Amino acid sequence: MPLSAAQQQTFQNWLSRKNPNFKCPCCGQNNFQTGEIIAPPTLVNGAINMGGNTIPMLTLICSNCAHVSLFATIPIGI
Repeated sequence: MPLSAAQQQTFQNWLSRKNPNFKCPCCGQNNFQTGEIIAPPTLVNGAINMGGNTIPMLTLICSNCAHVSLFATIPIGI
């Protein structure tokens, strides 16, 4: 699910407060694009569960190396 402009601003404000000098853990650059909100599958009793209880996550993609960082949306307020 794409982020609205308000959600993007909420995330940018949150990231600036929590880690104002956030850099890519892979290449060290600090140019990113905000991706989408995803709901990754979970593993239940050894089987992949698509749906059900999950943690919605926001993707942040490094513009240099394409490394994807994941952030839980609920604590951010999204």
